[in-house]
Amino acid sequence: MLKPVDASTRIFAYQVLHKHVDSVLGEMDGVRKGQDIECIHRMRVATRRLRNAMDLFSDLLPQKKSAHWLDTVKEVTKSLGAARDLDVQMDVVADFIKKQTERKYLVGSRRLFARLSQSRQKLQKCVFLSMEDAEKSGDLVEMQNFFSLPASIEIPEGIEIPKPGYSTGLYFRAVSATFQRLECFLAYEISIYDPANIKELHAMRIQAKWLRYTLETFAEMYPDQLKKPVNAARTSQEFLGAIHDCDVWSDFLPGFIERENKRTIKYYTSEAPFNFIRPGLMAFMQDRANTRQQLYKDFLEQWAKWRKEGLWDRLRLSLTEPLSMPRPSPQTPESEG
Repeated sequence: MLKPVDASTRIFAYQVLHKHVDSVLGEMDGVRKGQDIECIHRMRVATRRLRNAMDLFSDLLPQKKSAHWLDTVKEVTKSLGAARDLDVQMDVVADFIKKQTERKYLVGSRRLFARLSQSRQKLQKCVFLSMEDAEKSGDLVEMQNFFSLPASIEIPEGIEIPKPGYSTGLYFRAVSATFQRLECFLAYEISIYDPANIKELHAMRIQAKWLRYTLETFAEMYPDQLKKPVNAARTSQEFLGAIHDCDVWSDFLPGFIERENKRTIKYYTSEAPFNFIRPGLMAFMQDRANTRQQLYKDFLEQWAKWRKEGLWDRLRLSLTEPLSMPRPSPQTPESEG
């Protein structure tokens, strides 16, 4: 049993949800084939946008079905995570290799790229099977049909699909949801001034992502499309994501170097050949440390600029402005027109 919600809000929600389901289904074939790494990235983002929208409009969804749908979408997101991470890591290493002018760094970095490539090839079968499972479940197609307009909902007589009218209830929902996401995001501000707060910076990145998706969901309702805060949330997500990637490298590389050294000794019965591999790996590890330091510095500078211009306070005002605007009286000619 769906809760009573004004038609404008329900129609808006279903249009948003339908769009994201379409995006997920549209990438499925490309992900299955594994020929374009961007397909995985786009599908992963689409599933996250869909999950965010399902949370924003959870009260408009059939309770039992939506819980099952959400599990399916989460499984798709999860199944793509490791593959996408490896794709990004391979790109970073490939870029490092291209920039090298000293041959002594090439052997180790190429060895690292080869190991990552081997791991990625093994994962493709898992990605393929996850796509098969998602398709066989029929959940995504069921969602697509459910959110189709106008058949999926009953539109009261005399109510048309809003273009571009938005109800007061929808604006209240936008303000409430976005304020909540913003507060969760800003709660980590106190932690950004210490570069050693690795977990906090990563958590802030996750909150930046949900804030961005929420802002993008409701952006069309506002005259300026919330362009500045959307861009700020996206930039925060990118900065914090790149910093987190460097932290992952910092955690991964020492163990990788140790494992490769043992492999070399086992194969050659000597550690000497590893002396050709080590310089490249150490140089790459230093490169990631330097990159992390620069990214962190740039992020703090950008954050200071946002704070100076009062970006987040202005966002709060922008969100609530439509609710404070006077509305015409039912007796006025304007309202009758």
